[in-house]
Amino acid sequence: MRAGELLLHHQRQEERVRHLESELSDIDLRLSSNPEVERLALEAAGANERLQEANLRLREMDRVVAGHRERTRAREAELMSGRIRNPTELMQLSQEVEHSKAQMRDEEDRELDLMGAVEEAEAEVARLTTELEAAREAFSGSQPALKERLDTARIELADAERERDEAWAQVPPDYQAAYLRLKPRIPNPVAEVAGAQCGACRVALTASELQQVRRGDQLLHCQNCNRLLVSV
Repeated sequence: MRAGELLLHHQRQEERVRHLESELSDIDLRLSSNPEVERLALEAAGANERLQEANLRLREMDRVVAGHRERTRAREAELMSGRIRNPTELMQLSQEVEHSKAQMRDEEDRELDLMGAVEEAEAEVARLTTELEAAREAFSGSQPALKERLDTARIELADAERERDEAWAQVPPDYQAAYLRLKPRIPNPVAEVAGAQCGACRVALTASELQQVRRGDQLLHCQNCNRLLVSV
């Protein structure tokens, strides 16, 4: 290979190294965690907390209703026992019993509402649990293929790094220096000539520039983007 071709090959392998390093990082992340599983796990935990709170409120209301029902029955039994003969006391007790029954009906309505809330919370927990199990199963099923790709990508990365370094070692010092000067400012500072144009910025080359780059015996910069031009 000529100097420019070696430099272009080095750049391409460098790009490949970056791509493979990014892919390996992504695979490592996907092997260690799964955003969907984590999201569903959090939602399921929250749904379980809401279910526990709903059950607690329902149990508390159950105790309130049961106690109120027992007291109402006792007062009603006392009213019907015949032991109280004073009309005023009977009227007061009767009013107390009716008020207690009305209050108990309100409490029973609230109890039914709480039972509905518990049923909704149970359905939500069941739905999220099913989705979480499916997500975990899918995550587990993806692991073998990801691990296989991880091993392959590591081999590809080692090959790309070796090719990159071998090509760089053969690049003449003046080409290396020009490349290193441009690299901090210009991504991929080497451009392949394509159709008599700079392959990066698409500016046309003059006939003399095209002839010079095709000879490949000296450095030539694009007059527009300043990249090193290479003809392969």
